[in-house]
Amino acid sequence: MRKIIIGDVHGNYLGVQSILKKVEYNPSNDTLIFVGDYVDHLPSPNANVKNTIEYLIELNGDNVHFLLGNHDQWFIEWISQGNVPAQPIWYKQGGRETLQSYGINWPVMYNEVSNKIPTSHSDFLNSLEQVYIDDDIVA
Repeated sequence: MRKIIIGDVHGNYLGVQSILKKVEYNPSNDTLIFVGDYVDHLPSPNANVKNTIEYLIELNGDNVHFLLGNHDQWFIEWISQGNVPAQPIWYKQGGRETLQSYGINWPVMYNEVSNKIPTSHSDFLNSLEQVYIDDDIVA
């Protein structure tokens, strides 16, 4: 069974699709390991966090593992609390673009927009693993 490791997606679901096509990903025979940072730092005009998380949710299965990245942690904190400890840094490092992909413009009143984040996305983010360990890999 192959192990395909993908890191720092940063909203680029088209890039993920391209990689999986290029390596001829087979869900029956391959293990996918994403090592975090699904949000922020959108690398291209086509990148979109909301669409990326939708795509990753569709990919989810027994042989797919999603690890938590620091940008994901900041977004989780914003979803649950309305702010993040490093908010100015998060905003400058792509938090603004992450929120915009959900139709949320900065500055925001959290209680007025928190419902724009689908529950399925919050659930996905809150299910991210801290570590992946098997006989061959520690990630």
